[in-house]
Amino acid sequence: MDGLTLFLAPSVFHPAWMLTTRTMTEFALRQNITDKNILELGAGNGFLALSCQRAKAQVTATDINPAAIASLRKSSAHNQLPLTIIESDLFEQIPGKNQFDYIFINPPYFPKDPNNDQERAYFCGLDFSYFKRLFQQMRDWSKAQVFMILTDDCELESIQQIATAHGWRFELVLEQKKLGETHFIYHLSLETEA
Repeated sequence: MDGLTLFLAPSVFHPAWMLTTRTMTEFALRQNITDKNILELGAGNGFLALSCQRAKAQVTATDINPAAIASLRKSSAHNQLPLTIIESDLFEQIPGKNQFDYIFINPPYFPKDPNNDQERAYFCGLDFSYFKRLFQQMRDWSKAQVFMILTDDCELESIQQIATAHGWRFELVLEQKKLGETHFIYHLSLETEA
């Protein structure tokens, strides 16, 4: 894909099936990422992480799925694009605070409880527990430029309400239609405290 070879374990979703992967990667590559520290949180197949590393960024790729971590390591080595790869549930295993210039997130957003690692790529929990934990933990990383992609298939209002409850503001920076699906990329920032 775009000159990169991706090794995908069966439980890691294929970037060609998830159109948001390409939309978010194209957006990331238009940012000022050269020599910047980037985190792809929930990197999955690693297409965005590897593309940014090839564009001369310093990239950390994380995922909760051990199969995704193994796939990322293999893809990183094969493409000779050295990523920092960390198995982590959200920010739990990421050392340090506020070390990133950019954080890119293509989250699971369907409200259902995941039964396994593969389903964690799609399902955020019946009560949107993924987003509740994300917006709470992310406060320690708020100096980064944080971008999240969502689609018209997800419950945007519910996700934004959770973000607002945790002090995050959503600013729409890109709206793009792809094959009947509308993608929204948001810049997330903490509300200024009074």
